[in-house]
Amino acid sequence: MLWGLGFGLIAPVISLFLDSLGATGTDIGLVIGVGTIVGALGVLPAGFLADRIGRKPVLMVSAASGMLGAAAFLPLEDWRFAFIGSALYWAAIAGLPIMTSHLAATVPRERLGTSMGVVYASFFFGIILASPLSGLIAGAYGLRAPFAGAVVFFGLSLVCDALISGSAPLASLRTGALSGRFWALLGLAPLAGALAYLPTPLFTVYLRDIARVPLEGIGVLVAAVSLGSAAFSAAAGRLSDRVGVVPAVVGAAILVAVGSTSLVLGSGALPVLLVGSLLIGANQAANPVVAAAIERVLPPARLSVGYAAFQLAYTAGAGAGSILAGTLHDTDPLLPYLVSAALALPIAGVVSLVIVSAVRGAAAGGVPANGLQ
Repeated sequence: MLWGLGFGLIAPVISLFLDSLGATGTDIGLVIGVGTIVGALGVLPAGFLADRIGRKPVLMVSAASGMLGAAAFLPLEDWRFAFIGSALYWAAIAGLPIMTSHLAATVPRERLGTSMGVVYASFFFGIILASPLSGLIAGAYGLRAPFAGAVVFFGLSLVCDALISGSAPLASLRTGALSGRFWALLGLAPLAGALAYLPTPLFTVYLRDIARVPLEGIGVLVAAVSLGSAAFSAAAGRLSDRVGVVPAVVGAAILVAVGSTSLVLGSGALPVLLVGSLLIGANQAANPVVAAAIERVLPPARLSVGYAAFQLAYTAGAGAGSILAGTLHDTDPLLPYLVSAALALPIAGVVSLVIVSAVRGAAAGGVPANGLQ
């Protein structure tokens, strides 16, 4: 949640801050996209390290990197130097697969989807709390002030990481091969990441320039996106445990398509924008479902590296989606949302089929559980 609070302060203003330094929509997409991709390059080495030296040290290093990245934005006078802060900031995503593997190793399989959903939701809950404040802080103290507040929250998150119980290295365990079912899921990750991030990089610029929402209102709408992510992530995780993968993933895609369409059709109406913002938050709802499915196809000693590989592929897709969003925005600000609406259901259908096939294959092949069963 602390990390979500820091992210919630930055997310509403980062595009506006870069815009104030002279960056175009394409430039903003590049800063976010390239930073995401560069940060993702550290994810796989982090997974190897976590499986060998334990998860706690890697979590602490990733949290420190995010804190330094946020701090690097404070002295900027030229948007071109934002690539440095963006890369450091996004390098912190290495902590996500490590935390996910920690859950996979310690939570019983029958509750894993629900637990993943709750943890993911707590991150978005932090964003919900902080995003409305971001616009108020920026309006009162300038666009740099939210970055300073984020540094504080990231520092507190680092302290919490230091309090997590350490995990024993797993290098002594028999490693086991990564199955074809895992590689099938990995192959879909870039496409899913690109689609998930397509609506968000230029969201605040769209709200300001096209929907004419004031700065204070932008923070509220960003919080609405995060509220949707929190609620739908928790619901999707629980739904996948109770009913199955397909309703959870396809349901999330329908919400994204409706939300994206609402943003296009209701750009002048605040209530419609609010509903659309809430619904596009479902772009993250499938993540706990996929994360729980991955546990079923990975050997116990390869949890961290397996989740890291998936996060690398997913984040690379997210970076590509951010770059594409910037290009589409400069062509027509409506295009990122129209493309999201058009592709959400077809991609969700493919993802659902691959997950179901992988999980059934793992069950038939007797893939071991995480050690709790």
